[in-house]
Amino acid sequence: MKRLIYSLAFVVCVAATGTPTFAQQSGGLRVEFQGPGGHSSGAYGRVSALHAAACTVILIQQALPSGSYQITNLTGGNSVNSIASDGLIELKLTAANAAE
Repeated sequence: MKRLIYSLAFVVCVAATGTPTFAQQSGGLRVEFQGPGGHSSGAYGRVSALHAAACTVILIQQALPSGSYQITNLTGGNSVNSIASDGLIELKLTAANAAE
């Protein structure tokens, strides 16, 4: 179905402008993190899944060009004074063409 829609978009753009142009491509991505978690006093030093998610956001910023993504959600954690056992990143990816 997607291929048919892209083909129709190409035909409409060529017919309207006389030169081939492609509609902007987009898609969503959801990345979940899991860790051991625990209470901050009894499990001090354990890995936080939310910290790993935040570090991943920084790596995404370094790897992808500006304007090609949008972070729509960064969340996680269980309660106050606890090490997060879960984290979540949701982002929207956009590209000018399918090859990107």
